[in-house]
Amino acid sequence: MASTRITAGAASVNNALSQNPASYNNWFIMVTGQDGQTSNASEYQPLTLDNNGNVFYTMENNGKACIVKYSPTGVQIKFIRTSNSGSFQALASDSSGNIYAAKTYEPDSATGFTLTKFNSDLVQLWQVNLDWGTSSQAPQPRMISIDSSGTSGYIALYGNPTYWGVVKFNTSNGSPTATYSFSVNSDTTYSTHVDSSGNIYFGGQSNSGTYYAPHIHKLNSAGTWGWGKYMNTNSGYSYPSGRVNDIKSAPDGSIYFAGSYQVSATAYKNFIVKVSNTGTVAWKRNVVATGGSTQYGGGGYMQIDSSGNVYVIFRCYNNTEDTRLALVKFDSSGNTVWQRVIHNPTTGNQVEVGNVKLDSTGNFLYVSFYTNIGVNYAALLKIPVDGTKTGTYAAGGANAVTYANGSFTISDASDSSVSNVSSAPGGAGMTVSSTGVRKETIVPFPGITSYVTPIV
Repeated sequence: MASTRITAGAASVNNALSQNPASYNNWFIMVTGQDGQTSNASEYQPLTLDNNGNVFYTMENNGKACIVKYSPTGVQIKFIRTSNSGSFQALASDSSGNIYAAKTYEPDSATGFTLTKFNSDLVQLWQVNLDWGTSSQAPQPRMISIDSSGTSGYIALYGNPTYWGVVKFNTSNGSPTATYSFSVNSDTTYSTHVDSSGNIYFGGQSNSGTYYAPHIHKLNSAGTWGWGKYMNTNSGYSYPSGRVNDIKSAPDGSIYFAGSYQVSATAYKNFIVKVSNTGTVAWKRNVVATGGSTQYGGGGYMQIDSSGNVYVIFRCYNNTEDTRLALVKFDSSGNTVWQRVIHNPTTGNQVEVGNVKLDSTGNFLYVSFYTNIGVNYAALLKIPVDGTKTGTYAAGGANAVTYANGSFTISDASDSSVSNVSSAPGGAGMTVSSTGVRKETIVPFPGITSYVTPIV
């Protein structure tokens, strides 16, 4: 089916998509046009949903940080853009539908980052700087998690090894209330999560002195350390590198963490691990490209449904393939329910891993990524959780994505072990202050076009 062009602005809200929303339960969107291209090549493409199922997706637009809002049926509702360059690197929502976005200071280098709270209409409620007072490789926001009460948020940071970890903030005004950091071994934080009991998790990459191991820590709601785990790849490779990119909790209290690690000079393996709330390993799986002399990995962003099924997306391809994404559904016991590949069908064109979100009904999955057609375009898929609706979909006149059955190798992660961290992560700590409202204009902006292709 041909795509429908939707241009931002008042005239575009009442378009054909809103007349028959039942026909557009599943769709593919590509953001294009003069100001619609994205140069954001970061691995984590922030994506969140509000309490009404509206979709919020970040991108760079003409070098500026942006958020676009879509309805569940694919209608582009609003698009905002900042006055300064950069990109929103972390995005989250609370149970009231408020949106939290974080970006580094630009263009005057970074001594910290800007944190902004919007309501669900993308009207700014407050904006603060979280500042370190130094521009020496100041940390960047990676992920935001909001607790179930909606009163506290947590931001995972990566960057300078002197300043990493998690900052806790008050959601009513953005002021920092606590910081948690790793030891001073060039450790870096890439992920954070707070469960329904208020326990705090953060993970990333830890320097053991000979390799960078994926690791995860649990703290209780008061910030007291509970346990820590790290991945030992046992590959024999002298200097492997790996990290935990995402952490999620399941309805039964178990914890999932996922990412990738290096097993040779030319090969990476993606992994997902399930542990109990006390850190006991239930199962662990690898997801790797099949064939080729070189395997590439990355990502590991997840969602868990009410039955404990987990949906995870990785970068996963070999040296004979263009870049492609692996989207896998596991049941709570670690069995593969289905696997799908997402790639650009045109040889030489790329896709880059983004994020996944479940809607509130548990019936649909949103997948964010970018696809290359000469330049990089932000893209979104909305698909059913049963893995159907495979096909090749065009948007804006270009075949931009193929969503098909995958042929990745999925196996028990037998070449890796999960070991205990012997003591709580110490470190130099972080001195973080709120330096008031940053004078950065955030306004609705008309210069963007979304092409929406229904998947029927």
